[in-house]
Amino acid sequence: MRTFSSEMSNSIATLESQLNLEQLNQHYINQMQQAGWTKTADAKDAQINLSTWTLKSKEDVTWEGIMRIKPVEGKSGQYSANLMILPDKM
Repeated sequence: MRTFSSEMSNSIATLESQLNLEQLNQHYINQMQQAGWTKTADAKDAQINLSTWTLKSKEDVTWEGIMRIKPVEGKSGQYSANLMILPDKM
């Protein structure tokens, strides 16, 4: 599911992968960094990986992102992923 407006974007997906949680998280960290995002914080344990991100656009707007990846309970190799992006209005 994906929602988008001028104020925010939110993508939620169920993923199937042979990668473990840490490997899958690192894969998406690499993609975010290649797209120009800077990781500002992260937290992880065996059940969830969370990270926060910032990006300054060409229009000088700072965007903030929150990425969450966690295993789907009872479904080996399946993960729930969520990426929410909002403008920094501070």
